[in-house]
Amino acid sequence: MKVNPIQGVPTPFSAKRVTGRARTGNAARDEVTFSENALEFSKLMQNLREETVRTPEQQARVDDLKQRIDAGLYSIEADIVAQNILAVVGVK
Repeated sequence: MKVNPIQGVPTPFSAKRVTGRARTGNAARDEVTFSENALEFSKLMQNLREETVRTPEQQARVDDLKQRIDAGLYSIEADIVAQNILAVVGVK
């Protein structure tokens, strides 16, 4: 997969094709290296997830949603989601 850079936005990773012998034989493989900023951001997000404090009611809702998603019983109304997104950005 080729990732094209966006003008003015720093790339959080670099990718290159690595050639040579791999464990499975003489094959090429891809390699991705994440920038220090991307790694720091990932650690920050993980810390936030671990430190999130929820009320018992909130946790019950999260648990219910997780169970419904895992069971394939959770669906969204795409039209309602789109309308809410447009409302947030001020489009009617």
